Amino acid sequence: MNKTLTPSETFKDTYCIFISKKAAPFFATWVKQQRTLNAWLGRDFRLLVVESVDETDDLAAIIIPSDCNIMGLERDLWEFKCKHHDTEVKESGFWGQHSIGYKDKKWNLLCP
Repeated sequence: MNKTLTPSETFKDTYCIFISKKAAPFFATWVKQQRTLNAWLGRDFRLLVVESVDETDDLAAIIIPSDCNIMGLERDLWEFKCKHHDTEVKESGFWGQHSIGYKDKKWNLLCP
């Protein structure tokens, strides 16, 4: 897999919802579908899905720009997680925080 090596500092002014790497591809697909739907409706949809390039952890995140409806998007993502049929998604961690933290960590963009 081609790693993008995006530094944590890139996401310092965002809201991040952390999930597992195994669930990240499912969330990336959801984000891409929402992006297409919103484009058809003439709306901007700028979420990203990233995963840590560190192979020793299971860390991935959904990045929400701070000027978006964070609570609404978090609710929609939580609903997607809870209703999903795959165990990787249902059992994934799910916690949000302002700024990604993890100084000096590098991330691979799954859904740029």
